[in-house]
Amino acid sequence: MIYSPRGIGWSFKAENSVVPVDPRHRTRASFIASRLRWLLSHYLLFDAATLYMRCNPALLSGASVTSQGYIIQCLNVAAAFCHSYAILTCIHCVLAVLAVSVNFDEPQAWPQPFGHWKNAYTIRKFWGCGISFFGTTSLSLAPIDPSVIPGIQ
Repeated sequence: MIYSPRGIGWSFKAENSVVPVDPRHRTRASFIASRLRWLLSHYLLFDAATLYMRCNPALLSGASVTSQGYIIQCLNVAAAFCHSYAILTCIHCVLAVLAVSVNFDEPQAWPQPFGHWKNAYTIRKFWGCGISFFGTTSLSLAPIDPSVIPGIQ
């Protein structure tokens, strides 16, 4: 419960809270090839967003972002979102490729980090299947005994 207050991995979790790995990734080789393609495409997205943010005079100087107009403000927000999305996906892909290639994990343990965008048609679906993925996985390698945590009986 400490690592998953929404019940991910427990018997009371919400349905469809984690998107499963595509069924075409039944072998390690196809999974690794797919994640390497994702890594390349998202690295290019990351590089393009970084280039845009470094070439934008309002983001380089101390000028107000509102001085550029509404359309450019929307582009700035989109570039910042794409930058964060791409770097998180790249990190996830690198870790997935390493874990699966050294036989530490199965491909089914590494679903897409943000799910499919076509499934994010409501706020609940967007948050539940997409964004909250990173808050649902535990980074601990060993199980934690709740009795050693202060305040838990």
